[in-house]
Amino acid sequence: MPKNKKDYTKENQTILTTKDEKQNISNATKKILTPKNDVVFSALFSAKNENLVKSFISSILNQNISEIDMDKSTHLIKNFIHNKLGILDLRVKLNNKMYCNVEVQLNNEGNMPERMLYYWSRLFSSQLKAGKDYGELQKTISVGIFDFELDNLKNLPGYCSKWKIIDDEGRKIILTDLFELYIICLPRLRKYSKEKILKDKLAQWMLFIDDPRSAEVKEIMESNSDIKQAVQTLEEINDDEEIQRLAELREKAERDEASAMSFARNQGLQEGEKARNAKRR
Repeated sequence: MPKNKKDYTKENQTILTTKDEKQNISNATKKILTPKNDVVFSALFSAKNENLVKSFISSILNQNISEIDMDKSTHLIKNFIHNKLGILDLRVKLNNKMYCNVEVQLNNEGNMPERMLYYWSRLFSSQLKAGKDYGELQKTISVGIFDFELDNLKNLPGYCSKWKIIDDEGRKIILTDLFELYIICLPRLRKYSKEKILKDKLAQWMLFIDDPRSAEVKEIMESNSDIKQAVQTLEEINDDEEIQRLAELREKAERDEASAMSFARNQGLQEGEKARNAKRR
């Protein structure tokens, strides 16, 4: 055995240890992505993860989705980093007979019901091409997943509410089945017991959206293979440097927008106070 064999081995051990330490530092400093970031959400529920999209939408609508057609144009992530208006987080055609869009919203920017109606109307009206009859329009569903409470819905039970157009008097006759809205409130779900969640597929998906690394989600993974696959897919996305960069850009754009709105509100308050003071003189 060469005399320097032992030293050579130690040297390599030192090199390997240094590499491992660097990797551990890299993993520790890497930002953990969340599905509530719309860049991550769109990457997660993309055309290549069709089975996850089916399971996710099925849990919301509480019906079996056997066929799904995804509009890939809604997943051109780079195109909406700085322009959220009018962009749908997820848009699909289901069982060749209805359309659905899903949006995740972290901050209450006001007029949320109106915003949902706007998204619904865009998806509904886009079906009618030149020369087509109104009778060819298909059922359209808009889903809003909110990380906050809507003031006018605080007295409603549960974390998910379903809305249709019904008559104002008897409140029994539905005007048309083509219109449907779902509003999901994540803060309410956090108050649910483990027993309730384990019996509710939609609650399990929403817990994953809210915090995929929670102890509850880890337990859910043991019995829900779709959630397990979603967690694994999210980990793969988390290792994608380009998605990391785009997600951070998206968060920065949202912070800048929130800061600009706050500045505008403060300026408006200051101007209003100056006007009131001037009137008192």
